[in-house]
Amino acid sequence: MKKVLLSVAVLFLSSQIIAQNQLIPKPETIKINEGFLQLSNGFGIQSLDSNSEADYLKNQLKKNTGKDFKIGKSGKIKLAVLRIKEPSDKMAESYRLKIDKDGISINAYTNVGIFRGVKT
Repeated sequence: MKKVLLSVAVLFLSSQIIAQNQLIPKPETIKINEGFLQLSNGFGIQSLDSNSEADYLKNQLKKNTGKDFKIGKSGKIKLAVLRIKEPSDKMAESYRLKIDKDGISINAYTNVGIFRGVKT
């Protein structure tokens, strides 16, 4: 019984490591918590500055889930460009992707960063 439990634990951890390495673009850091988020038709995509990225995300979600998400000024999927005068080269493509029980948020310094977060 102990061997079976150990095997299951090893397989689970291996799948987590493999899944992390398959994200493209590859995140610099990943923190995995417990729980899940189930996308439903009630989710909207909130986008004030990232309209082309929001359209891309909407199309990808429709293709992969069959659900049609609306884009507007509110929603559980939030895309936000953090405005600063001149982001450094490293900051230009960086993003923070957070998924929890309340929704999804992608924050970045530029629209390129938002796009990278959407792709991940």
